[in-house]
Amino acid sequence: MKILISILIFPSFLLAAPHSTTVDDQVARALREPHTIAINRIKNVGSEGHSRLMQLAFSDKWPMKTRWKSFMLLTLSQGNQSLPVIKKALLDKVWYMRSAGLTALQSIEPQGAKKWAYKMLNSDPALMVRMKALEVLSHDRSEKVTELFWKKVYSADSLYREKSLWIREDLARLLLRQPREKDLQRWVRMLHDSDKQLQGLASQALEKLHDRNLVETTSVSYWQEKYPSQNL
Repeated sequence: MKILISILIFPSFLLAAPHSTTVDDQVARALREPHTIAINRIKNVGSEGHSRLMQLAFSDKWPMKTRWKSFMLLTLSQGNQSLPVIKKALLDKVWYMRSAGLTALQSIEPQGAKKWAYKMLNSDPALMVRMKALEVLSHDRSEKVTELFWKKVYSADSLYREKSLWIREDLARLLLRQPREKDLQRWVRMLHDSDKQLQGLASQALEKLHDRNLVETTSVSYWQEKYPSQNL
């Protein structure tokens, strides 16, 4: 079974013989090694190794895991020199390559990653890419990003058949860290959302905004009675 799994994850040419020294063999071993060892191995192979990783990363005929690992190894070993390759991934038609591009950019150029993350959270069609973008922006408490978080809580792509996707709860939890007075009515709206998880988070936000520490005021029903939906 382990042999079968290996074949499914790695194309046959990547299953290198233990003592082979061709570029393909060196790349094959690097893709199975921990990052630190793999990066040194690829650096020793030089430009040919980078070219082979580039081919693997951007070829549709290889499986996701091979492409992802090839791309990450390529960018980690090249550092800032890989920025053009990262941009290529950020614009790729395949969602996991866009996610890989954002992951790589975050480690090499954090400020640039935030700019891309803002765009991707706002409009990328893939939920997993938007989740990665949210992770990149999770420590940003600027007005611009906070407003985007509120927008995405009620965005159509945060719902499926009128049911919440998990990104809504993640957005609400980030907003809850430091609720703003001016967002009171937004929290009240969330308090009456059909999603019970969001209702609970909204009640916590309202407690913070009212500076109330009594246990009973954390209940959703307390706040729903205080702020009935018809007052929205």
